[in-house]
Amino acid sequence: MDVRLYWRSSGLSRRGCLAGLVPWLLGLNLFAVMAILAHFYSYFPADLWVSHRIQDMGGVWYRDSLNAAERMSDTPLILVVWLVFFGGFIWARLWGEAFLWLAAIAARPAEALMKIIVDRPRPSPELVAVHGAPADAAFPSGHVVGSFLIYGLIFYFAAVLIPNRWLRLLVQAVCLYVITFDAMERIWAGHHWFSDVYSGMLFAALYLAELIWLHRHVIRRQVLAP
Repeated sequence: MDVRLYWRSSGLSRRGCLAGLVPWLLGLNLFAVMAILAHFYSYFPADLWVSHRIQDMGGVWYRDSLNAAERMSDTPLILVVWLVFFGGFIWARLWGEAFLWLAAIAARPAEALMKIIVDRPRPSPELVAVHGAPADAAFPSGHVVGSFLIYGLIFYFAAVLIPNRWLRLLVQAVCLYVITFDAMERIWAGHHWFSDVYSGMLFAALYLAELIWLHRHVIRRQVLAP
């Protein structure tokens, strides 16, 4: 069955573009403010409170859930996920989706550059429990940026490419689980502050919004063309 049967047509108006641009610019400004503050402050007041609450939560199921999400968003498993979806798009001749899948990787160099510019230290073992934190800077969380982009894009593609409701909801539920629990695991492990994590999500969401806009108004319009 042709996947194009599941597209919904949408017009591209100046008013519609402006309505989407305004919240995107607000989000960009918010991220810029967070980056400036993170450059001058090692952590924010709420960061320490959130870290203690997440690290104080116990239970084997809790730790296993965090670790499973972390493994799904870390190499080599996330690389396997990326290759499987990229190969699937190529096999199905969904060239636009394959291009966006490749374009998602382009956010990582920008995130790495942001780490160098902000140069925020990792959480201190004197403040929170730290389990083998990496040596690079903390802001924004690159781990969260990567998982949010990959699984966020899968979430979106599931919405427009999977016709079966229950299968679509299952895929999207898995994506939400990985994104949420991976972010919590970064805090639980003492690798990041809460502000590092939600700034990473914001950074990835801004980039993901660009990819979705491109898909809906450029690539998607080409697919619908006769």
